[in-house]
Amino acid sequence: MITKEYCRCTVRVEKMGLRRAATLQAAKLLSTVVRDGTLRLSKAAMVASKNKVTKAFHRITRRHDPLEST
Repeated sequence: MITKEYCRCTVRVEKMGLRRAATLQAAKLLSTVVRDGTLRLSKAAMVASKNKVTKAFHRITRRHDPLEST
């Protein structure tokens, strides 16, 4: 990002300002990555929980199903 900003300019640029601008751009990108990762993790946790509950429910209903014993 620093190189991109540096090459774009036709006048001499302050390095501190250039670094600050690159840091802000990187922070925006990082927030997107964190948000996407959090969404994926949340969805995976919900699917895993749902599967565990479903399996437990099926185990319980198979044991106590009165139609299967006759």
